[in-house]
Amino acid sequence: MRHILTATAALAAVLALAACDGGPASKPSRDQADAGTPTAKSDRTETASADRSDSDRPTVDPRTQPPPMLDGKPMWAANRRLTAEEAAEKQFARNGADFGAKTVEDYARKAQAFVSKPPKGTEVVSRQRGKIMYDASSNTFAATTSDGVPRTMFKPEEGAAYWAEAKARPEGGRRRNRDGGGAGSDG
Repeated sequence: MRHILTATAALAAVLALAACDGGPASKPSRDQADAGTPTAKSDRTETASADRSDSDRPTVDPRTQPPPMLDGKPMWAANRRLTAEEAAEKQFARNGADFGAKTVEDYARKAQAFVSKPPKGTEVVSRQRGKIMYDASSNTFAATTSDGVPRTMFKPEEGAAYWAEAKARPEGGRRRNRDGGGAGSDG
């Protein structure tokens, strides 16, 4: 009888933990975004990146692949895990609505325009791997490669405090989760 009670208690604990989703979030977490956050349909080629597990990912570094071109410029920067197109799609899914973008291409054009000719008053910090920039009037943060290709563009929830933290981070440093846990970034 004691074994049945112990097993029942263990099962109840597992079910209770499984029901916990961490509470509401204004933006999907990386895992939620990777798991297939809906993106707007456009004339682009669909990718199955959100449906792939890490073991299904190609062993070729996406950064070695040529990025798709948009209006004669590289559309977006690839990273260790995602091709340029996948990274742009992920950023669009998370942040496109904040900029009124209807498609991933629209979002990429807005990012390209912002990083190539930042609005007056935008603070820019140059680093070895690229630039980070923040426009306080529109609460827009962006990062580029050293070649000026967008890596990310979003409106930080923390506003100027996020910018102050980003400027203070060492080169190549990653933003820590609010609880001081593992590394993470919005890119």
